[in-house]
Amino acid sequence: MSKIIFNKNPKTIYDCHFSQIGEHQIKLIFKTKIPKSSIYLSGCKIINEWNHALIQTDRSNYTYLYRTYEEAPNTIELCDNNIPYEQADMDITMKEHPLTLDEIKKRKIAQMSLTCNEEITRGVSIHINDTLEHFSYRDEDQTNIKEIFDLAIQTNIPMYYHSNNQGCKLYNVEQILLLYTTAAMNKLHHTTYFNQMKMYIESLHDPEIINSISYGDQLPDQYSSTYSHAMTQARESMETLLENRKIHLTIGER
Repeated sequence: MSKIIFNKNPKTIYDCHFSQIGEHQIKLIFKTKIPKSSIYLSGCKIINEWNHALIQTDRSNYTYLYRTYEEAPNTIELCDNNIPYEQADMDITMKEHPLTLDEIKKRKIAQMSLTCNEEITRGVSIHINDTLEHFSYRDEDQTNIKEIFDLAIQTNIPMYYHSNNQGCKLYNVEQILLLYTTAAMNKLHHTTYFNQMKMYIESLHDPEIINSISYGDQLPDQYSSTYSHAMTQARESMETLLENRKIHLTIGER
């Protein structure tokens, strides 16, 4: 759940699920009734859960209504280009004008990008004292987790944080390191996989093959090799960071 304010009424903080659903569109699912259109069409900002003065995501230019849902009255989609959603017109256009190879590639890549972002923001589950806890990894979560990771590395003291739908509690340094490294590596996995899959799609010339691709499919050898090398380098860098911390602590204890 994100904390959001609108430019026309910055003193009121709303709880809602925020997601970037396209290059020019965002979705807001409010926990309570949505504000008036004069407010939600004034642009918005996602603020830090613990420090409301900290702006984590600025969408002030999303001042146009993209889409609403009759079956979900607490959900709205906004855009920054004043082009509303028109499914019927889109279907007619596609029937009258078949997609070109380049358009098919762009559509598939856009689908892949959206799934990649969903997988990252879904987050990770780790065991804390024999209990499996889940931590989402949206933009604000990434900022928060990186902040407590940096503090834990620098001070070597426990920090307060919270898993999904749970209250704050004290996590020891090793638990914080585990959370950060697991979430960061998961993000790197998806971004690297998407990057290589994008390059693969761009190299294809058969629309049927492109349309048959799904997120999570095995990468061809050429792209799989690059992915594996990138992940190996990332793991080694993370291990070096943690090893340097241990050396620093050892020296400090002397």
